[in-house]
Amino acid sequence: MRSLETEFVLLLSNPDFSKKEVYNLKSKLKSGYIDDYFKKANKIKIILSDKKEQNEEETSNNTPELSVYEKQIVSQVEKLLRTEAKLTVKQAVQLLFENLELSPLSKRSFSDQILYLIQNRDGSSIINAAHKIRNEILHNKESDHWPLREL
Repeated sequence: MRSLETEFVLLLSNPDFSKKEVYNLKSKLKSGYIDDYFKKANKIKIILSDKKEQNEEETSNNTPELSVYEKQIVSQVEKLLRTEAKLTVKQAVQLLFENLELSPLSKRSFSDQILYLIQNRDGSSIINAAHKIRNEILHNKESDHWPLREL
């Protein structure tokens, strides 16, 4: 992170400012106008922070509430793939999307990925795919641990 002094020097070295403009600023700073600049800067900071807080509130208010149907599907898929099959989020999402012949979204939460699937596939096909993946994983693990004897 650059210091305030560095930022100030970079500002003064901006080629868009003429020598006269820099000299006038220097004169104003020497004659005591600096307090006015700090007051103006603080007012701008307050306005910007208020805008930032307002934008954050609007963003959080715009996040739609999940329907009961969506919550059930997300919960069921999470139970099947994350809890029972013990897959990581990345593995679960990758296998589920492959099974449903879709491409996963990049850098999204598990529930956001499932919500995307709900928009593009019906809930029963998502649950069926999750069951299929879970069963394949559990049966493969069991066969690795308990191999059948050959006769």
